[in-house]
Amino acid sequence: LATLSGLHVGDTVDDLERTYSSYRIVYGPKPGGVFFELFDGEELLLWGPISSTEASGTILGIYSPPRCEAP
Repeated sequence: LATLSGLHVGDTVDDLERTYSSYRIVYGPKPGGVFFELFDGEELLLWGPISSTEASGTILGIYSPPRCEAP
């Protein structure tokens, strides 16, 4: 699984921050673990669980509000 920008499940938090440096990324605990949320202004674009908020933390899943479909 990968985003159109090339972020993959298994990439690091550092990869997330480099790939989406022009967007706002929020980290925090939620039921089930620690998550990232990626915003463009106030619009939520992506979110998912991460192993840690450290740069070496791993992206464990990637979700988006609209349904993702294969081309």
